[in-house]
Amino acid sequence: MSEIEKAASGETALSSSGRRNESVQSAQHISTGSQALQYAQERGWFVFPCNPATKRPITDHSFKDASIDPDVIMAWWRKHPHAMIGVDCERSKLVVVDVDLYHGEAVSEALERLCEATQATGWAGIGNELADAPCVRTPSGGLHFYLGANPEYPIKKSESKVAPYIDVRAIGAYIVAPGSERSDGRRYEWENGPSDIIEISSKDLARTLAADKPTPKVTISEGSRNSRLTSIAGTVLQEVNRTLCNPPLPAKEVDSIVHSITKRELAKEPKPEAGLYLESFSRIEPQKVEWEWDSRIPQGKVTLLVGDPGGGKSFLSLAIAAGITRGTRLPGDNRPDALPGDVIIMNFEDGAADTIRPRADLCRVNTDRLHRVAFKDEFTSFSLDHLAELEKMMDRLPNPRMVIIDPIANLLGATDTAKDNKVRASLAPLVAFAERRNVAVVCVMHLNKTETQKVIYRVGGSIAFIGFVRSVLLVGVDEESGRRSVVPIKHNLCKAAKAVEFTISDTGFAWNGEADDLGAEQMLGMPTAKDKQSQRDKARTFLVEILKNGALEANEVYARCASENHSKRTVDRACQELAIVKGKTGGGGWTWELPPAYKVPVPPVPSPSLSTLSTLSTLSI
Repeated sequence: MSEIEKAASGETALSSSGRRNESVQSAQHISTGSQALQYAQERGWFVFPCNPATKRPITDHSFKDASIDPDVIMAWWRKHPHAMIGVDCERSKLVVVDVDLYHGEAVSEALERLCEATQATGWAGIGNELADAPCVRTPSGGLHFYLGANPEYPIKKSESKVAPYIDVRAIGAYIVAPGSERSDGRRYEWENGPSDIIEISSKDLARTLAADKPTPKVTISEGSRNSRLTSIAGTVLQEVNRTLCNPPLPAKEVDSIVHSITKRELAKEPKPEAGLYLESFSRIEPQKVEWEWDSRIPQGKVTLLVGDPGGGKSFLSLAIAAGITRGTRLPGDNRPDALPGDVIIMNFEDGAADTIRPRADLCRVNTDRLHRVAFKDEFTSFSLDHLAELEKMMDRLPNPRMVIIDPIANLLGATDTAKDNKVRASLAPLVAFAERRNVAVVCVMHLNKTETQKVIYRVGGSIAFIGFVRSVLLVGVDEESGRRSVVPIKHNLCKAAKAVEFTISDTGFAWNGEADDLGAEQMLGMPTAKDKQSQRDKARTFLVEILKNGALEANEVYARCASENHSKRTVDRACQELAIVKGKTGGGGWTWELPPAYKVPVPPVPSPSLSTLSTLSTLSI
């Protein structure tokens, strides 16, 4: 019995109770390989392994390597036990209609909407045709309707051509089959089925799925004749190629013919820069942000973990890695636990054996899934030039989810980090890498020593560090209480999340949950907005006190305020709020004087009464 079959039948032995959960999870994923084998043998589907995080093929030649060979399939899933099942639609003779559901929409409602959408474009509704087709619910809530391809009606892949938010997976495309599980634990499940897949027999249905629309009968007015005729010529050429040429020319070659036809028209317009093109946003599908740590660390993006030395940044990064490698959610993330993932760490400051490994043990990291980047030549250091090599190594990991770079400054080498253009140019490959691999890249960074009113401006020497990332997390210690926390200070993709408190001790790392009373200012020992207002109130009171008896020279005012620990900035703001009257002295200096509203009135000297004068006269005699 093969390893896959043993795992599927539950005969895999558990070595110890401590690894029971991990063994069960492993068995579940090996059974995914058994499911792939079943699709190949019973349905004749050509299958291949897909990355559970990105849905991309993890074979050498993409889905062209798809196979029905049992030995090849079992070898793939032994190497990639967490892989999802990809199916080559063309060789498996499948046409799959991919329908995105609106929020809370039922399957019947989706079919009705699909029917209405196709009728609106002048074609027969296809909802009834799909009602009996096997259907799969995707992790994102969409639907995949499975139809059998008909050689009389070849259908190529398309996106939103049939109707908005309706794609067709056919020739030149692949789909992820039911039974597959993503890295976040969500699965592709049969909605109705599995049942026999019926071959497309309706010509109307085939033409609709192929988005094979005839030339519209419209009047072409003067002023648009050249451009409209050019457009129609391109459509006609594609149709002639598809229906009359045997075999048809590649689509790109037809495109080049169309290009030569339109060359004269394009010559009349300003020539764009090489590689530049315009894309309508109607062709860009909205994409939901996926989170590694909900509302704090997004997948496929770069996050900065910043703080002063000794704040616990490196320790915290390992605590985050612990959650990923063990498949448990972090504080403030109420989603179901995910599958264990792999974390790659590049630490340029700490020793692997004497610092990182002991800290990883204190954080309870699954060290089988924590990997460091190393070189045979100990004098070689990782740089952005090594990203291509890193990607190849990541393909060997079951479920790569995060890359930690500690600190990011070492990756930039001789880059002038004070110049925006230099920083952006240097970090652009890292941003592209995160998006391409759909992994969370967490860069650890020290704060600069600049005293500023905004915490965000203490990140790096250039504001470009803030601009190129989608999330910034501040790690620090409240000087008064000694409490540690991580606080989001930049959040482009969601509303602000709460601070999360943690403790570090000789016995380990512990999360203390979300904390409403800890903020970025406290972590950096900066005065809060309430503190600043209180200081200005005290400065205002002191200014009124020293100026109540008359004007004083500005230098003397500043000196007296400094003796009471009022900063010049606070005094200047209090001066504005009081509307202090300023005037020049004869020596070129300035005087400060309270406005009339704040002056203390001087009581008038009473005039002597007649009785008082009489008394004084008597005394003088």
